[in-house]
Amino acid sequence: MRRVRQIFGFAFAQWVFIAWGFFFLSPAYGIDLTIRWDPSDASNLLGYKIYYKTGSPGQPYQGEEALEGSSPIQVHAYEVTTGEVCEFTFTDLDERKTYFFAVTACDMEGNESRFSNETCFNCSQICECTLVPDKTNLYTGDILSLQATLLSHSGVRQEVWFGTMVTKPDMSRSDFIWGPFRIELSPGEVLSGQKTHRIPVGLEPGVYTYHGYVANYEGDIVYECPFHFEVFEK
Repeated sequence: MRRVRQIFGFAFAQWVFIAWGFFFLSPAYGIDLTIRWDPSDASNLLGYKIYYKTGSPGQPYQGEEALEGSSPIQVHAYEVTTGEVCEFTFTDLDERKTYFFAVTACDMEGNESRFSNETCFNCSQICECTLVPDKTNLYTGDILSLQATLLSHSGVRQEVWFGTMVTKPDMSRSDFIWGPFRIELSPGEVLSGQKTHRIPVGLEPGVYTYHGYVANYEGDIVYECPFHFEVFEK
């Protein structure tokens, strides 16, 4: 089952696009996504290149998974222009992923404009985390208890990864000490859990940083919630 979700964006202004957008939402698992932009007024316009990628924003745009082809997808102006608007539809995209898009215009001499401003789908699917420790001054052998809370700011179901690490006084970083876990969150859901750690006897005294990380479906970190604690030798 697919849903149609549209992003309106990309207005030409001296070969520069200005991105803006809003979404139409309805329940589904796969999506058809239409991007729209104002046509270029170049007299020798040939067409456009549509760039996309998943994961994190910015160049390079090296998307490969769209049924319509790998990035960039080159289209003639007449194929995408209807009246005073241009539009292109991607079909059956994965609604769990974050997609980034940019467009360029091409003329008949082979010149290509600068990239438009970037617009994205699922950028709102960000999950905030908080970590609240019971204390931040500890002796070796003590128990550190903390409460972790995840808050979904998304209007749709999303999958995220959550895990924690510690930065030591020498600035080296531990492996994951809790997780990583794959978690599915409903729109606006708040999920809490508790964790305890025993401070090892013989641990180097000093200031440590405990990091909570939230990553998106592709594994890109989208939120960090750190706190500091100090360890004293008993």
